Amino acid sequence: MADVKDLMNLPDDNIDMIAATSVLQQQAADIRTKTINWASYMQSQMISQEDYNAISALDTAKAAYLQKNSTQAVKTLLNLLSHVSKDQTIQYILVMIDDLLQEERSRVDFFHDYAKQHKECVWGPFLNLLNRQDGFIVNMSSRILAKLACWGHELMPKSDLNFYLQFLKDQLTVNAKAYIKDQATLARRVQTIVVHQHGHGHGKDQQSTKNNTNYSLNMAQQQQHLHQQQIAGERYREMPTEQANALVDGRLPIPVE
Repeated sequence: MADVKDLMNLPDDNIDMIAATSVLQQQAADIRTKTINWASYMQSQMISQEDYNAISALDTAKAAYLQKNSTQAVKTLLNLLSHVSKDQTIQYILVMIDDLLQEERSRVDFFHDYAKQHKECVWGPFLNLLNRQDGFIVNMSSRILAKLACWGHELMPKSDLNFYLQFLKDQLTVNAKAYIKDQATLARRVQTIVVHQHGHGHGKDQQSTKNNTNYSLNMAQQQQHLHQQQIAGERYREMPTEQANALVDGRLPIPVE
C-alpha cells in the first residue's frame, strides 16, 4: 500500500510519464512472448544462413551467445533491421536489442566497436526507423538511440544528432498539442457540469459548487498558459547553430530510463 500512496502523491506530470512508460513496457512484454519463424525468412532468402544461426542462438541463449559472439550478434541484429520490413518482426528485434542493453550497459560498446571495425554507421538503422508509422517501433528506436548515445563513448555525428534532436522536439510539440486539446476538453466538461449544478444547487451544495467553479476557472487558465507556451516554443523551433555545436562537443543529455 505504501507504493500506492507514493504514486498518489506524485505530481501529475510524473504520473503521466510513468503511465506512458508502463504502456511501452507492457507492449514489450507482450512482444517477448511471440515466436518469430526465422526459418521462413531464411527459406525465402530474406536472411542468410549465418544470420539465421545467430538470431536463433540469441533467441535461446542470448547472454551465452553474446559473450562469445558479440560481433556476429550485432552484425545480425543490424542486418535484420535493414532487411526485414514486417512490423511485428521489427518490434521483436528492437525489444531484443533494448533488453540486452538494459541488462548490461557496457554492451553498447559491442555496437560501437562493430561499427568502427566495419566502417558502418550504427545510428543509421535506428534513425531510419523513426520514420515508421508504427508508434512502438518509433518509441523503441528512439529509446535505443538514447542509450547508444548516453552509455557509450562514441559521439553521434553532428548531422545525425541534429536530426535526432529535431525529431525529439517535434514529438514534444505534437504531444504538447494533444495535451492542450485534452485539457481544453476537460475544462469545458467541468464548466458545463458546474453551470448545471449552479443552476440547481442550494444550501450546503452551493459551497461545493463554488469550489468546482474555481477549479474550472483554474483549469481554463492552465490550458491558456500551456497554449501560450506552445506558441512561444514554435517561434524558437529551429535550434541555433552554436547550441547544436555545444551539444556535439559534450555528452547527450537524454533520459533513457
